[in-house]
Amino acid sequence: MSLPNSAPHVGTVNYDQAQVPGTVYLIDLDGHLNACHESRHSDIVLVPTPSSDPDDPLNWSPVRKRVGLLCSITYCTTVGICSAALYSVLGDISANSDLSLADLNAGTGYMFLFAGIGCLAFQPLALQFGKRPVYLMSLLGNLGMMLWAPYTTSKGEWFASKILQGLFSAPLESLCEITIADLYFVHERGFYMSFYALALSGSSMSAPIFAGLIAAGQSWKWVFYGFSTTAIGASFVAPLLGVFAGSAYTAYFGNPWTLYQARKNNGILEAEHRLWLLTPPIMLLPLGLVLWGVGAAQKVHWFGVLFAMFIVSGTSALSVQGSTTYCIESYHLISGQAMVSIMLIRNTMSFAVNYGLTTWVTNMGLQNAFILAAVAGAFQTASVLPVIKWGKVLRKRSVSTYFKYANL
Repeated sequence: MSLPNSAPHVGTVNYDQAQVPGTVYLIDLDGHLNACHESRHSDIVLVPTPSSDPDDPLNWSPVRKRVGLLCSITYCTTVGICSAALYSVLGDISANSDLSLADLNAGTGYMFLFAGIGCLAFQPLALQFGKRPVYLMSLLGNLGMMLWAPYTTSKGEWFASKILQGLFSAPLESLCEITIADLYFVHERGFYMSFYALALSGSSMSAPIFAGLIAAGQSWKWVFYGFSTTAIGASFVAPLLGVFAGSAYTAYFGNPWTLYQARKNNGILEAEHRLWLLTPPIMLLPLGLVLWGVGAAQKVHWFGVLFAMFIVSGTSALSVQGSTTYCIESYHLISGQAMVSIMLIRNTMSFAVNYGLTTWVTNMGLQNAFILAAVAGAFQTASVLPVIKWGKVLRKRSVSTYFKYANL
C-alpha cells in the first residue's frame, strides 16, 4: 500500500491570498456554500477540498485509510519503543559497563537533539521520494542501533550509537502526523491524531515495562533484542494508563468540541478553538510534578508516586495531540516544514534537560528539582492562554509570508 506524499491537497479550491490560514468554513449553516459536504452530515464542509483524483488520499476508501493509519501507528510504536527501552535498566547498564548514569542520560539527550536535527534531512526526502522509503530507512536504522547498543562499552561509543539512533528516529517526530493530516479531513483529524499521541507517548511508557521484564529474565543486554517474562519495571504501567486516559480525552471530546465551536461561530472554525482542550494541564502538570518529586523525597506510599506519573504522562499525551493538530491546521500547506521547526526546538530543549538531569537532581535534591520543574511546567502549559486570545492576530499577520512559502 502506498502512503500519501505530504504535498498539500489543493483540489479545486481557489485560495484567496487574503484568507487567514487556520480559519475555515466547517459548518454550512444555511446550505448555500458551494463546497463538498460530508455524506452522512450534509452540513459539514470537507476541509481540505478533495481533488477528483481517485489516488488522492482524501478519496481513499475507509478501509484503505485505516490500513494507512495502522502502518503509520505501527511504525510510531516500534520506533518509540526502541528509543525508550533502556529507561528501566539504566542501573543495570551502568553497573555492568564503564558508563555512569550521567553518561547514559547525556546519551539520551544527544538522541533527542539529533532526532530534531534529523528532521531537516528526512522531511525533504519524504517530500521528494515519498514517505514509504523514509519510513523503511528509519525503521531499519533503529533496528540496527538496537543490535549495536549491547556492545557499547565506552562513553564515545555510547554517544555515537545514541546520535545515530536519534537521526534515524527523526521521522517519528515530524512525519506520522503529516500522514494522518493527509488522510483525514479537519472534522475527523482530531480523533485520529489521538491515535498518534497514544502511539508516541504510549510506546515510551510501555517500553520500560517490557525492558524490566526482559532484564530480570535474560539480563539487560537482551532488552535491545526481544521480549521475555518476569516482573520488574511494572511501575511504568501507571504512566501508560495515563497516556491512554489523555488520548481517550482528546479522542472523545476533540471533534465534537470543534463542531460545537464552529456552529456557535456562524459555521467558521478557528484553529484556536481546539486549544481550549489544552487548559486542564495548566493545573494537572504542576500538581503531578509536585506530587512526584515531593512524594519521592518524603518517601510517601508508592501509590502516590505512581499516581503522579499517571497525571504527568496523561497531560503529555493530551498536549501532543492538541499542539500538533493546532500547528497542522494553522499552516496546513506548509505543515511539514512547520513541524520540522517545532521538533527542532522541542528536541533541543529535551537534549538540554537530559544532558543536565543527573547533575540537576543531585545538586538540588528530588524535592526542589521537581518543584522547579512544576513551576516551569505551569508557565509552559499556561502559554496556551495568550495563544487562544491572540493566535488569530498572529495568523493574520503571517498571511503573506504563509502563501509565499506555500508557493500560491
